[in-house]
Amino acid sequence: MELAAIIFVGFLGVCCGQYDTYYCKYLTNANCVTKPEDLQCGTDGNTYYNDCDLSKAHCRDNSLHRKFKGPCPNSAATTTAKPGNVVTNGPTQKPMNGSEIAFNIFCLDLFHHDCTNEVPQVLCASNGQTYQNLCEYEKSKCTHRDLHIVKNAPCTQ
Repeated sequence: MELAAIIFVGFLGVCCGQYDTYYCKYLTNANCVTKPEDLQCGTDGNTYYNDCDLSKAHCRDNSLHRKFKGPCPNSAATTTAKPGNVVTNGPTQKPMNGSEIAFNIFCLDLFHHDCTNEVPQVLCASNGQTYQNLCEYEKSKCTHRDLHIVKNAPCTQ
């Protein structure tokens, strides 16, 4: 699914009261093994190859979160490990909500997306700024997480 279509689906979820999982729709097609290995221990006791892999699992089960960075002790296998990898590092970070990790992955990819050719859809955000399309709004939301859409029209000054 194209990034612009996913952003639009996300907007429908936000404006219409549905659970906001547009980043999960985006992650469905992500190839996590092309991203760097960074083992993550999930709250389910499984070791995930990286944040992307953990995020995809979170999108299938929203009760799953990151327990810590590093492999889980006694984990039978890494979910998408490359063959022959042996890891010896332990926990290095505090727990993190799976939704936050998934949104971070979406944002990293969105920052590399050119929004100039997206379908125009003027909207006003809670920061008083008018955005020309949903793509530009979502880029801003990636760095200002409390941002939300106020109306589907320009902001009045």
